[in-house]
Formats: sequence, C-alpha cells, structure tokens
Amino acid sequence: AQGQLLSWLASSPINDPVIAGQGAALLLGSLACSRQQAATGGLPMAVLDRHIEQHAAHPLQVADLARLSGLSLARFHARFLAETGHTPMEYIRRRRLQLAEQLLRSSDLAVGEIAAQVGYNSQSAFTAALSRHLGMTPRQLRRMR
Repeated sequence: AQGQLLSWLASSPINDPVIAGQGAALLLGSLACSRQQAATGGLPMAVLDRHIEQHAAHPLQVADLARLSGLSLARFHARFLAETGHTPMEYIRRRRLQLAEQLLRSSDLAVGEIAAQVGYNSQSAFTAALSRHLGMTPRQLRRMR
C-alpha cells in the first residue's frame, strides 16, 4: 500500500499543494500506522482519529482511512467493523458529532460555523444529526454549560 501511495505521489503534479499536503499526510500516517500495527496488531485508532479530526470539515473517504491503516478497502471495512462494532462511516459521523459537542460546550462559535467545521453543509442537517445522536439540540446542549 505504501508503494502504491509513493507511485501515486510520484506521478502527481509537482506544484499541486493539495496533493502535496494530503499525500504527505497519508504517507506519514501510513508509516506511523505500520509501526503501530506491528506493535499492537490492531487498527491504528489514534492515527485514524487524528486524521478525522484534522479533516472533519471536508469530505472524508473511507479509502483514505484504509490507506492509513495499510489495508485494502474491503479488508479495512471488515476489520474496522469487527474491532469497533461500527462501520467506518458510522464512526466518522460519531467522531464529527463528538467534536461538535466539544465545540458547543467550550466555544461561543455560531452553530452554523460549528456545523461547517465538522463537515455539515447545512445547520438544519447538523441539528437533526446532533439531536439523533445526543437527544438534544445545539441550543439545549449549550444551556447545559
């Protein structure tokens, strides 16, 4: 997997800052993951959580998490489900909502801004997701501070 990533980076446009930044992050994450997997035998959850947190505002691809884990997409999905009890996308959604909860409790950012920071395009979709996840709206959560 790391060889494929290196080949992809080598064939990518040199001056593209997005490819350079994302490629470097994926490669470093992949290397760190390989070391962690060798030591623990499990998925590198700290690496995956860090990637989700750093990229929460943007569309996240399960394929990127699989690459960071050094696994094929199918193998990653199966192992992730076995180890966490959740699909990767369910886990991403839950992590985003946990990040949102932290922001709602610790900042005065507008709800729409928090929604954008955790990857929701609309405040109403964010409010509905948070309500399903926590059983309360952002306003109710903020009142509990």
